[in-house]
Amino acid sequence: MVFDRMRDAVFGKKPEEPVPIRVTQSPADLQRGDVIVFWDAGDALVTTTLDRTESNAGRQSAWRWLFLSSGPMIETIGRTNTIYERTDVIARGTAAFQRLTGSAHDGGALQTFEARQREGTDVTDPVVFRLDDGAYRLVSTGTFSCSRAGPLDEPVWRDISTNEGENVYFRMRSSDGGDVLGVWTTDIALLTGRLLASAEIKGLYGA
Repeated sequence: MVFDRMRDAVFGKKPEEPVPIRVTQSPADLQRGDVIVFWDAGDALVTTTLDRTESNAGRQSAWRWLFLSSGPMIETIGRTNTIYERTDVIARGTAAFQRLTGSAHDGGALQTFEARQREGTDVTDPVVFRLDDGAYRLVSTGTFSCSRAGPLDEPVWRDISTNEGENVYFRMRSSDGGDVLGVWTTDIALLTGRLLASAEIKGLYGA
């Protein structure tokens, strides 16, 4: 079985015993050790999950990040699934880092966006962050806390704090219409993704 082979490869061979297979309907139901089978992109094991919450004006919202053995990360928010297949790290102390995190007075994109949100001008006067040959329009910012299952040793992710205020996320829309997720802990991870259609998924399995 696909599930057994992938689980053994990542977590080690298990004693021979029957394993009941759970079939789920949505990536949002996947747990660490579960398998997602794509029609065109092969099979992948969920190696790590982050269950995130964000507090906003006394209300909490929740969504999930699923890290796959094949490299991509899937974000689930309600019925919407986004797959991020590329990650770039913007290191602290670089010019790009300063252009994102600097003060509004110095033209820092995140603080300028938040200032325009408070003024109600972020739609008519959008904030655009430029990196290399790309242009990215800021659409939201926030902070988050999360619970984790599984290892997370990559830069930025391994530095997630237990203090919600020290974990910043932001969303941008690229000039070609792609979705960009930013995560700022120490350095900044920029993830480029797209909507994941249900038709791309062949099956979702777990024990």
